[in-house]
Amino acid sequence: MADEEKIHSLRERLLFTIGGILGAIFILGGVFLGAFIHRTLGIINDSYLQSVSRANAQETKTTFAKAYTDCLSLARSVGLTGSFPEEYRRNHINDTLKQTLKAHSEYVDAWFVSEPNAIDGLDDDFAGTEGYDESGRMIPYWTNINGNIDYSPLTDYVGSFWYENPLHSQEGVLIEPNLYELQGKQMFVGGVAAPVRSPDGKTLGSIGLDFDWASVSQNLKKSKIFNTGYFILISDGGLVAAGPRESDIGNPSKILEGNKSLFANAKNNLANFSFEDKDAVLGKKCRYFVEPFKIGNAKETWFLAVVAPVSEMNSKKNAPLTAIIITFIISLLVGIGISGYVITKTVLQIRDCADAMKNIAQGDGDLTVQLKIHHNDELGLLSKYFNQTMDKIRTSISSVNT
Repeated sequence: MADEEKIHSLRERLLFTIGGILGAIFILGGVFLGAFIHRTLGIINDSYLQSVSRANAQETKTTFAKAYTDCLSLARSVGLTGSFPEEYRRNHINDTLKQTLKAHSEYVDAWFVSEPNAIDGLDDDFAGTEGYDESGRMIPYWTNINGNIDYSPLTDYVGSFWYENPLHSQEGVLIEPNLYELQGKQMFVGGVAAPVRSPDGKTLGSIGLDFDWASVSQNLKKSKIFNTGYFILISDGGLVAAGPRESDIGNPSKILEGNKSLFANAKNNLANFSFEDKDAVLGKKCRYFVEPFKIGNAKETWFLAVVAPVSEMNSKKNAPLTAIIITFIISLLVGIGISGYVITKTVLQIRDCADAMKNIAQGDGDLTVQLKIHHNDELGLLSKYFNQTMDKIRTSISSVNT
């Protein structure tokens, strides 16, 4: 009974030792591999969001750049109006604005505000007439809503940023979102505007092209960021130009308000940056990847930000980690099972040998006992030499008896 206990003890010690070693290897390997994969997936997530931010910023920049180029072309065209007879200049400018909207459906309006008597010196003749205010200055506002192109005079232009800023700029500005009425519909519009100058450098007025920022927001929503992440376009003045909620357009960005120093630095070096903060839209901790950009020679810096919930970023990393943990546990159990099987088979062969020797030492001394040789290994050699020993003993006894 004591021997059997030792046999079982050997089996248990081997199982415990090998199982412990396998378990330690799997656990340590799993920890290191899990940490490596977690870190790698974090880097991949960050790289993905940075690339998405950069790609969409480039797309937005391309849209702005085209509008900027179109606006400068308009400004040059209107600047050459002085070569026309005075009585045709106003019609030429109106036709140019109208044809621009026909050719470019992405713009919802095209406008021009002239300086006093800068176009033809006939402001007094047009003062108070249809399409003009009491100044008689050219203030055409052409709009395009769903293909319907209409005309109305501009209002509230004196002292407005969208008129004054481009007027005093060198080569145009990016216009902040502002609420304006287009064909009876209140819309947040904004885009680009430029000064109009004659060939001799005289300032003739300001001219601009605008987008519907709600439409820009819809385009940004087409790109999905995890489950609930989103894009947001922030103007140079810190206003929301496009984002997940149309009600935010034209209002100060809460993202910028809480991180003014980061945005201020980006205006100077145009370097992208990231940070974490609780998001006002989603109400949870989010990671922000911000891409600053400029257009042409305009001095304004705008920002396109990708907002990604940290919990959703982590869930993307946790899924493969869970799979790895499950795989490691299954592998560990299979390894222990295989080890147990091999140990049991080995111990049984040792036990057969021990039983045979016990029979000789304590039993009836059966010298005809032969052990089966299962494999050509150490246990096989033990069985072989045991059998040879029994043969020699039998031969020796036979010799003595004879």
